[in-house]
Amino acid sequence: MAIRRCFRRVKSGVLTIAIALLILAVPSSAWAMVPFALNSSGTSHIIWAQRGASWDNRLGNYGGVTGNWQVVTGSPYHYGGDYYADDWNWRSYNEDCYKHVVVPISGTIIFKGVANPDPGYGYQVVIQSNQNSNFAWRGAHLVSGSVSPPVGTTVQAGQFLGLVGNTGTQYCHLHSVLYKNIYSYLNGQQGRVLLGQGKALFNTGGPNIFAAPFEHDGSHCNTFSASQLNLFENANCNGPRQQYVNPGLYNLTTFNDLTRSMYVPPFKSARIYQHANGGGSTRCITGSMWDLGIDTYSNGVPIVQNGLSTISSVRYYHNSTNCTL
Repeated sequence: MAIRRCFRRVKSGVLTIAIALLILAVPSSAWAMVPFALNSSGTSHIIWAQRGASWDNRLGNYGGVTGNWQVVTGSPYHYGGDYYADDWNWRSYNEDCYKHVVVPISGTIIFKGVANPDPGYGYQVVIQSNQNSNFAWRGAHLVSGSVSPPVGTTVQAGQFLGLVGNTGTQYCHLHSVLYKNIYSYLNGQQGRVLLGQGKALFNTGGPNIFAAPFEHDGSHCNTFSASQLNLFENANCNGPRQQYVNPGLYNLTTFNDLTRSMYVPPFKSARIYQHANGGGSTRCITGSMWDLGIDTYSNGVPIVQNGLSTISSVRYYHNSTNCTL
């Protein structure tokens, strides 16, 4: 769980290829969102768990500038139930201290705090999925006390969860791991019970029955469906939202500078504006936008600046797919 050196391990059958990733700079065209999915027999896809300035997505791309991610995944650093875990660290070892972590899967908090004894996670939170109760996600090394909702609280994917810290380890980073088959037993102990106590799921050897291959590339926008225009406060079509049924120009008033993702129904379109009353930079949106933090207006101006959306008005078109009356 602690970052030592940065390796990405690509597993294919019995062959394991170690690729050194001292600096990971991924072109924006190399990563595309896919539908959110929890897969018992293959790779799961959950949403990106981090927010804050220049590291809003795993491309490390903000305002047209590609940054440097360091990531550790798989053995020899992670074992057993944590075999497919990722340690995400931005640029230098402590540059992401106190940055925001958001909920990557909707569900119920079944543990938060420091386990006794601590298996090395430090201050952590465990969320059991409400889409498939056989899955759970753990986020570790958070800032002590930074997770506000108590155990038993239902949380939604995309909402603020806590802060990146270095509890239980030397350097600030997010240890992110997805588990499956949590109601199964290994060595006479049930995974769900161990997770409810904040304990490790037998972190020795290769992947065990709880280890779930996963990627932080899932989006609820792919599966969201509605007949009206929807603006969301969080990425991935999550969080508080504002709906518009009828066509026309709207100033966002209570939703001003809050839109982070949006859903446009089929055969319709919407034009977003940087200022009220259709002023300033603009862009025509013809489909779902999962994270406006990595997009720009038509003139190249970033839609999200300094971590905040700049959208102040929107025109909704019913009978046009290209924002024309």
